[in-house]
Amino acid sequence: MPIKPQLNKRVRMAVQLEKFKSGTILLPKQAPWLAEFEEELFAFPHSRYDDQIDALSQALAYEPPKDAYAGYQNVDWQGLATNWYLQTGAGTRPW
Repeated sequence: MPIKPQLNKRVRMAVQLEKFKSGTILLPKQAPWLAEFEEELFAFPHSRYDDQIDALSQALAYEPPKDAYAGYQNVDWQGLATNWYLQTGAGTRPW
């Protein structure tokens, strides 16, 4: 079900800036899409294209329903993260 944003793109991204400043948002050291994404990110809001940044701001603002993770209390999240990290050889962990 689509969600219609309530604020404009600049405001939506401004609300998320603290997550960047605090180091909560991590990007990989290498990815095929990274250069284009960073170019758009660093040029925002004056870039010609801003769809990726707009999608990022909306994703960062998303809060799942309180019961979205019901049944996952006993999941070994640290183990899953470690396995993902080891299997992908990622430069940074996504969380």
